[in-house]
Amino acid sequence: MIDLAAQKILVQDSANQYSETLVEFDRASVKRTWKKNQSYQIDLTATNDSSLAYSLLRNENSLLVGGQEYLIKQVKPDLKGYSNQVEITANHVYYESRRIWQYNKRAGTITYSIQDILHYFFDGNLYGFTWEVIGNFSKVQIENLGNTSALDALNTCVDKFNCVIYPDNKHIQIYARDAWQKQVDKSYLYGYNTTTFSCSWDTTSIQNVTKCYGKQKDGQEGQYYFPPFIAKNATSISRWGERPGTEISDERFTDKNAMNAYAMSTMQADPITTMSLTYDGDDPVLPGEVWYLRVEPEQFDTDVEVTGITDYPFAPDHRPEVELDNSVKTLLDEDVAQERAIKKAIDNSKYINSKILNVSDEINNISNYTWTEADVDEWYGH
Repeated sequence: MIDLAAQKILVQDSANQYSETLVEFDRASVKRTWKKNQSYQIDLTATNDSSLAYSLLRNENSLLVGGQEYLIKQVKPDLKGYSNQVEITANHVYYESRRIWQYNKRAGTITYSIQDILHYFFDGNLYGFTWEVIGNFSKVQIENLGNTSALDALNTCVDKFNCVIYPDNKHIQIYARDAWQKQVDKSYLYGYNTTTFSCSWDTTSIQNVTKCYGKQKDGQEGQYYFPPFIAKNATSISRWGERPGTEISDERFTDKNAMNAYAMSTMQADPITTMSLTYDGDDPVLPGEVWYLRVEPEQFDTDVEVTGITDYPFAPDHRPEVELDNSVKTLLDEDVAQERAIKKAIDNSKYINSKILNVSDEINNISNYTWTEADVDEWYGH
């Protein structure tokens, strides 16, 4: 992330008439949160110093921090004795794309490129938003596109194209997954540069069985280029059992194998993984970076993508909290670690049981031994 420790917080009114640097604020309260395709915001607490900057801390005015603009959405006065403070939550200006509304609707199911959708919603917008597509995407089918906001359209792109949205102010960058991730020579090492690590798995949304419908033949209702079929992810089923879910219908496909491959890529065949840690090192942590992670107590090591960062730019002693990817590779690496742990536990159990048996045999030998007078004298040192 950008090193904001030496930066200022500039407060600006919505009409761009006034702006001033904020001076009286709790450095430790300034928290910037970014989560991939989910949230991007700044929180802080400021003290009333009768300045212009403080008076501008009102809804829909802007905070300019580290080269990015955030719009104030929540203002909560906090009065304690003689202390007059206000708590602020400001969302990245990117979310103002919800103000762009496309009232027209393209009826029916139509095949679109991601550029088609962005042109349809952003062309001629009055708010200064621009966009850039980075990487390559296949076309998808969308039903009844329109009559919604540009922000909703971007969320549709995330869902349909599996892309990553990362804005630079009002310039919206849309990344293909392979263009987004950046392999770096950096490591999270538990016990060295991170002392907290958590990992959880959620199997609620697993789907590994679906019914597939491809393209219908022109003018032949209910007649398809290939018969509808059941697609199954054998690997997922072998681990989790059959988990059927919503059918997939896509007019792009006239080939069954291509449709099956698409179904495999669409279903949530594995658990959703949540990993997080606190990073104590000195290297900057940037969105989309892929680091090496090693947690020796769990015999766990893998490559992980940075998918969320919460940092405290004006409190350098408050270490950043990092969220990590939920990739299938991570799941497989965790499986290997668990198998090693189970094998080690079994070996330890066998070792302990053998020791217990040895001790038990020795006790039995002692209890069954016939003591002589010489043995007693020797025991008491006579």
